[in-house]
Amino acid sequence: MNRWRDTLQVTAFTSSTICDGLLSVKNTGKGKSIYLQLAPDQLALRYADAPEKQEAIQLSVIRMHQLIAQLLTNLGAAPSVATAFKLGRVNRPVSFHTLSSWKVLGPFTVNTSGGTKALATTFPGEQDAIAGAENPNLTYKTEEDKVLDWRQTVDAGNNGFVDLAKAFGGIDDNAVAYVTKSVSSPLAQKAILRIGVDYWMEVWLNGRSILRVDANHQKRENEFILPVSLSAGENILTLKVASGKGGFGFWANIAYPGAGEAPTGTTDQGSFYPVVAYKFFDPYQFTYW
Repeated sequence: MNRWRDTLQVTAFTSSTICDGLLSVKNTGKGKSIYLQLAPDQLALRYADAPEKQEAIQLSVIRMHQLIAQLLTNLGAAPSVATAFKLGRVNRPVSFHTLSSWKVLGPFTVNTSGGTKALATTFPGEQDAIAGAENPNLTYKTEEDKVLDWRQTVDAGNNGFVDLAKAFGGIDDNAVAYVTKSVSSPLAQKAILRIGVDYWMEVWLNGRSILRVDANHQKRENEFILPVSLSAGENILTLKVASGKGGFGFWANIAYPGAGEAPTGTTDQGSFYPVVAYKFFDPYQFTYW
């Protein structure tokens, strides 16, 4: 039942039991009373002092809510008034929009294929990138005496992938680039930013680092889901992307009222389960070493 096979200790019922003592069924007048020994909070609050385990268990918490709902349905339980009301008023889905057009500075060469060193190396123009690269006339010299500037732009493809290797003429090994764009918001509000990268990345929003990817992960869109706060007006989003071996690029999309860019075609449906913040992951995925 739980994705990581966490063991939950319960005291089993000994009379009128089903499911090996997890449930007890007793006749009550014309109906039945059902007693269940499991509750989602037993998992949700289990690793309060261990953030990594706490994050990993959240999908199991959602799954337990779903299983309890299925159990109640199979037993013929009617939904509560609040749930029935919500069923009739599901909010309009939130649309995610591809962040498509970026200013780009690069490529810089880094003598490593590891993410930690690549992201720790400060290349010329990094502070300007974090600030939004407002001046296209600024130039920066690489260690190879190549002069770079902010005049180049790069767009997402039809699949939402921003292919930096293609933008740099096929360079996809031991390379680093900065990309930046302005995200407009009509007011201060919460938003959801979804990111995927091939292969290493650091992300800043309005000068603050909000994500650093320097460990092995899946190369796919929406691998990292970030609740963010947007300020009213222009918000500067900056990415520092480092290639792996044979890949160099990223996906980025965002959801908030008034996002206004090209829809990705995917939406988040209204949920009837508690909202939990977790980094998207698949515990059954294979990672090849």
